[in-house]
Amino acid sequence: MHQLNVTKRYLSGKMPISRTIAEDLERELFYGKVVVVVENPTAMLSSVRKQWVRMARKVDIERAKTFDSTRLQELAWSAWVLHHTNFTAKPPGDFLEADVTFATADHLLRAAPECRTMVVTYEFKKESLYVITAWMPRHGKVIIYA
Repeated sequence: MHQLNVTKRYLSGKMPISRTIAEDLERELFYGKVVVVVENPTAMLSSVRKQWVRMARKVDIERAKTFDSTRLQELAWSAWVLHHTNFTAKPPGDFLEADVTFATADHLLRAAPECRTMVVTYEFKKESLYVITAWMPRHGKVIIYA
């Protein structure tokens, strides 16, 4: 797929997919906007946002306990990302307005998003995946959950 880095992730029964996605988002938002391809965008958005708020609280608590200046800077950056990221479940238009967009594959086929990272949570036609990832930059990342 267009010189993209494709990663397959397998879920364990212990951790919910929303938490795994939230952790991936925290890592990948450093590189740019993220699109999450899901069957039910609104439900997944609320579930991931709940995990996101939980992660933000943990970082804030850890930051308050830390005296190490380098660790404090790392936590300050994480806290900033966690508190200033905006999410949407509206179908994207020509440009992505939010940092994280949740959408179905059908919505993304109408307007292929230009994002650095794409997270795919369900199976659909491989041809559709090629079309959806067409506008991603070289060496962009596609995470596929199986």
